Amino acid sequence: MSNVHRFLPKLTLNRRFAIDLLDGVGVTAPPRTHTLEFLAAVAPQLPLFHRLMELCNKNEMNGLCAEYTGLYRLAKTMERVAASIRSGAILVRR
Repeated sequence: MSNVHRFLPKLTLNRRFAIDLLDGVGVTAPPRTHTLEFLAAVAPQLPLFHRLMELCNKNEMNGLCAEYTGLYRLAKTMERVAASIRSGAILVRR
């Protein structure tokens, strides 16, 4: 967990999860990192990302993504992966 919490005691639970996520997510990954490399880098944080999505409604998630560029990058990457699975471009065993 990040030490940032002691400096930001009034953050909501959703924002605390976002900060924890961003603390380990690929904000430091180069901007043009290949999607698979990016996903490998953020893989340890995916359960926290999933939990954040469970806690937030669509508007809250959009607000967090607008505020945190690393979270936005992760969310957009996951959207692209999901769209590729739906379209059949990425095959997934069932």
